[in-house]
Amino acid sequence: MVGIPDSLQRGCCSDGRLKMRADTVRRSVDNQGYITVQDESLSALDLQEILVRHASPRTMSSLLRPRALLFTRCTIGQQGEVVDLKDLNLLVPLKFENCCLPAVIDLRGAATKRIEFRNSRLSVLRMSSDCVAGDLVLDGSCFTALLKNGGTTHGVFPSIQGQGMKICGKLSLKGCIALAGAHLSRAIIEGSVNCSGAFFMSPGYAGATWE
Repeated sequence: MVGIPDSLQRGCCSDGRLKMRADTVRRSVDNQGYITVQDESLSALDLQEILVRHASPRTMSSLLRPRALLFTRCTIGQQGEVVDLKDLNLLVPLKFENCCLPAVIDLRGAATKRIEFRNSRLSVLRMSSDCVAGDLVLDGSCFTALLKNGGTTHGVFPSIQGQGMKICGKLSLKGCIALAGAHLSRAIIEGSVNCSGAFFMSPGYAGATWE
């Protein structure tokens, strides 16, 4: 697992190892305009830096923006860490395939074009009423936070927190497993919803909450 240097813990997150990692990723754009990060072990701050540099309009022109960011077979963060993407405007589709993400993914207030977690292991996905997504795809993924003493082993509940969020495209949860449940009450979903083969477990209500 990649460690977090003292300089980053003090808030200096734009230089050193993170800058080198992000620059290396930039050079990996293929001839179709895709960035692929494969078989890497990244800290939560690594992922934040990569997305801010390569998916946020604050840091690049539309001519230089990749068509998508694809993470394959990566381990991202550790239990107790948070990938803080709050309030970011991410105009590049994000795709995670066969990844392990022990860190909490915090998308509260973020705007995403499309985000996919396919056949991946996650702990908790945080969204909110001011979070706007294009398509949200969680097919085949498993949220491994376990229920414990009224909360979860990660101190938050439930696994998928999307109360009041807006999804402008489709929501796909095919084969998704959330061991600490899902809460999507008051969510606005403009496209289709597919929960075939999904399993949600939670005390007090039947797994997934809808209104």
